[in-house]
Amino acid sequence: MPSVPRPLTSRLVAAATALLLAALVAVTATAPTADAADTTPTAGKVNPPALWMQLNETPTEAQLQFAAKNYRVAVFNAWQVPALKRLKELNPAIKVLVYKCLSSTRSYSGAYSNGVDASPLPTGVGYGEARSEWFAKDTNGARIQWSGYGGHWQMTTWDSAYQDRWVQNVTREIVSAGWDGILADNAIARLHYYSSTPLSDGRTDADLRASIDTLVAKAGNALNAAGKLVVPNVSDGRLYAGRWSGLTSYGGGYEEQFLHWGTDPNSGYIGDWGSQGWTNVVGEMGTPGLNLARVSAGPSDTRPYRYGLASFWIGGGGKGAFTAVNPDQYGGTPLRTEQTWELGTPLTGMVKVGTAYTRTFSAGFAAANPSETLSQTVTVPAGMQDADGRTSGTITLPPLTGVIFKSIAVAAPAPSPTASPTTAPTTAPTTAPTTAPAPAAPTTSTAPTTSPTATPTVKVRGQSCSRRKDGTATCTTF
Repeated sequence: MPSVPRPLTSRLVAAATALLLAALVAVTATAPTADAADTTPTAGKVNPPALWMQLNETPTEAQLQFAAKNYRVAVFNAWQVPALKRLKELNPAIKVLVYKCLSSTRSYSGAYSNGVDASPLPTGVGYGEARSEWFAKDTNGARIQWSGYGGHWQMTTWDSAYQDRWVQNVTREIVSAGWDGILADNAIARLHYYSSTPLSDGRTDADLRASIDTLVAKAGNALNAAGKLVVPNVSDGRLYAGRWSGLTSYGGGYEEQFLHWGTDPNSGYIGDWGSQGWTNVVGEMGTPGLNLARVSAGPSDTRPYRYGLASFWIGGGGKGAFTAVNPDQYGGTPLRTEQTWELGTPLTGMVKVGTAYTRTFSAGFAAANPSETLSQTVTVPAGMQDADGRTSGTITLPPLTGVIFKSIAVAAPAPSPTASPTTAPTTAPTTAPTTAPAPAAPTTSTAPTTSPTATPTVKVRGQSCSRRKDGTATCTTF
């Protein structure tokens, strides 16, 4: 069985105390400079399954109005409560989650200064608040700081007192602010992505995974009781049987490296590798709860974007939410044409066609080919069109590609001429029935490209580490 490339989760971090203060100020109104993807009335509207992860900056009023019309799920930093309230005011149907780290505490400037923890935090326990025994230590007794990330300290996630304090702090904050739930980051499976130093007391990665399972369960029970969701970013879920289903039992899950990792659109794909490949990852989207997916793709990277989006629809049937951005692109309002499409109700399950998989919907069709070497031809149902203007018929999918189609309106044929009644027969009309006009290709909509006004921004710092099929690993710092 080939090893599965699994980049480790990003650490989404606060960078300055100024931003914490800026979040207390009302968001700034700015008009978009591009056409909005949707301009219909907003209140209570359930949008197509698009995910907005706004973690780099304070959202502007224009971004919030755009989001209310076009995204189904949003993820913000803990200090963006004014943006949460405004977005909920614009569209109560949107789920808004807050970022929280399960495994670390932070001591960098902006999170901890002059012996005082900032509030609110991207973590569950502050650096100043944490007891000495809550800091994980290596075999030499030294605290473990994440490699390449100053001020990020690994915590003893197996310590029941740490777990209880984390749950207590986060539950109180989430309920008070009115978030719909948390994106629980760093449900890590293996510490070596952060530190090569062994843990003290002979603790293993298996112990680490078990402790995360317990912490998520405690948080899930507490937050579910308050009507809130817990959506963990599941690390290496497909490598460990049952880990995804276990960790996502309290509201859903987030797959941060959905089928493509890195920034090269010509490599870094997850193919049909059996139980640890495409079918496993895509199947995650169909499990209960709010399941989120991010495929790594730049604004012009069509191949990974469409491969991910088609697979998302095939696996989840339109549940949850999807985004396509590179690892450091958690700002702006990224949205592409097909993300605004609603394909409707699934009419079939996942159907295997040669090396490809398809799924048909009441208003659309999705197909993906996870083969690494073979192309596959599939048949598209009648009355469909893709974003490139191709209509129904047969299409050939090259390896590791995907496509979605949506239904197009077809004008009804003109009625047949009717004979005039009775006595004197009249001649039938000589004019042929009018031909229905051909449907026009869909218009591409573009998300606003407006940069936020002069508010301090949050820097995202993280590391994307992946294991190739031969077992070697590469890491990219951002």
